[in-house]
This record gives sequence, structure tokens and C-alpha cells, in this order.
Amino acid sequence: VVEQNEKVSETINSAKGNLAGIFKKRSISVPAKEGIFELSDYYVKGEEAGEGAIITSDGWIMTKLNVDSADNYVVAAPDGKIYAIDKMADDKLTSFNFLHIEARDLPVKKFAAPEEVMAGQAVLAVKWNGEAVLSTIANDKKWAEGLVGSSDSLPSFIKLSDKLDKEYEGSVLFNLSGDIVGILNNADEAEPIYHFEPAIKSLLGEGKIKRAS
Repeated sequence: VVEQNEKVSETINSAKGNLAGIFKKRSISVPAKEGIFELSDYYVKGEEAGEGAIITSDGWIMTKLNVDSADNYVVAAPDGKIYAIDKMADDKLTSFNFLHIEARDLPVKKFAAPEEVMAGQAVLAVKWNGEAVLSTIANDKKWAEGLVGSSDSLPSFIKLSDKLDKEYEGSVLFNLSGDIVGILNNADEAEPIYHFEPAIKSLLGEGKIKRAS
């Protein structure tokens, strides 16, 4: 138990560096008086519209949040810096969004492979503000039944053994090795990260999301 508690604490601290906050853009007036203007002072943890997982060191972020326009949102990196969104792409198959910011050397995490996602495995849902909850995977991966499956549909979601608070929807799910397992669709169901790998490869290679059929 003590060893698991230490591992949980270690994973949370590590995971926080891989998450970004997404805020509705504010109209800000710079005060005329002397002093240091910090843009991050106007975007406070707890007031974010959503959050996302950093998936590339050069600024791509994946989020469940429905971002209608890049002009209406900003991104807060783990170090507190605020960035404009310069590129967007949406994955119509999963309804997730990919946002890009002009940043360098962002921390990234390994994606858990399908064979590493198992029933009974301990996982952590971690929020951008550092809050986290420990749960376990209730089901193993389920593939489409029958001899022939379709690439236009996906295997079942990851089901958790616990129903989490609604505020955890959109949070990133990590295993205790610190790898990304998925992103929560709702209180007890996550989209596995391996669902996104073809979309991410296409996005990085061609600048847009294309899936084979």
C-alpha cells in the first residue's frame, strides 16, 4: 500500500507537466500604472474551459473540449505561459480536437500500447489543476465481433470500475508508469489513446487528419 501511494504521488507530479489548460480568451486592458503585467494573472486555475494532453514537444495538444474557433481560446502551458492557438484540426471519428501553439521543448508522455491496457490495471485520472483520482480498468479491450471489422468504427471504450465526478470528464488517464492510457469521455468511460495514433501520424505528416477506410 505504501509503495502504491508513493507511485501514485510520483505519477501525479509527473503527469501535471504533460497537461495544458484551455481558457476562453479575455479582453484585457493593460493598467496604465507602473508595474509588471503578467498575462497569466488573468487566467487562473479553476476557471479553465477545459484541458488537454500535450502530445508533441513542438506544441500539439489533444483535447475533448469543443473549440469552435482558435480566436476564442488561449492555452496555458505547464510552466504558466499563455499561448495563442495558431492551428486546429478535429477528428470527426472521435469528436476530439487537436490544437497547436508556438512552443518548443514541451514535455510529452509515452502512449500506452493496446497490450498494456488490461482489466484490473490501476489508472489515475489527472486534471490540469493537479487534482487526481485513482481507479481501475473494469474491462479488457474489446474488438469488433466477427471475422471482418471496419476501420470506420472503433473498439469499445475503456470502462472504469468507479464512476468519477463529472468534473473529471475530459481529464487524461495515466497508468502508474506515467504513460497516457486515454482521455475520459464521461465519468466512467475513456477513449483509449491508441484510437488516436493513426490520426496523430496523419496530422504530423500531412497537416490534417486522414484515416484509412
